[in-house]
Amino acid sequence: MQLHRLTRLSIDEISNELKQVRENITEFESILGSEKKLRRVIVTEIPYQVNKAKLVERIADLVNDKTIEDISDIRDESDRDGMRIVIELKRGAEPQIILNQLFKHTSMQEGFSMIFLAVVNGQPKEMGLIQAIQHFIDHRVDVVRRRTAYLLQKAKDREHILEGYLTALDHLDNVIAIIRGSTNRADARENLVGYFGGKKIEINTTGRSPKLDPEKPFTAIQADAILELQLHRLRIATAPPNPPFDRRNLERIEAGA
Repeated sequence: MQLHRLTRLSIDEISNELKQVRENITEFESILGSEKKLRRVIVTEIPYQVNKAKLVERIADLVNDKTIEDISDIRDESDRDGMRIVIELKRGAEPQIILNQLFKHTSMQEGFSMIFLAVVNGQPKEMGLIQAIQHFIDHRVDVVRRRTAYLLQKAKDREHILEGYLTALDHLDNVIAIIRGSTNRADARENLVGYFGGKKIEINTTGRSPKLDPEKPFTAIQADAILELQLHRLRIATAPPNPPFDRRNLERIEAGA
């Protein structure tokens, strides 16, 4: 007996369909067998969501209504090994013609539309599988880049605050004197920025003058961080290991630079 297999969709067909923006797909699978003395159609698979019992009932109705006349018997021989619907044909019937009639009048063959639709840059867009994958990769790259930039900036902001703590610790007595001599918080912030910026302030300070670094000037952000910090925590925040600020934070910055 010679068997011809009608596959549901081959790999090449799936690949070709997915490259299109939209396409109609026909889904069916059966085995067509032919023999000189005995002709039959054996169905081993049916389309997704098609009820087998209703399919068999539909074929029987077509035979009773004489819509399909060359079928002599239909049996459901399905078991634990899989589906098997046997359609016996009358002598002289052509299996391919019967199969075409079954495709036409039953749900042994189902067509459905496929469309790739995704939101790209805030706009819905139809595309093929390759375009969809490329847009997804671009999106993931953008997410990772933005997340890394955010974490890097966060680490740099932390480094900036720690450098301010370190500067204040080197001139702790004068920092205390400036805070005590200021009339309010805003005045204390302005005096701290002026003192560490090399400007003359009205509050008396003692000891050595702060070392100026044009590339890393003392800022109001650092002054606010000092004013919000309890003085006894200033030494804790800048305690060893050496260098006296967060080594892990520095490693993050170097890794992201």
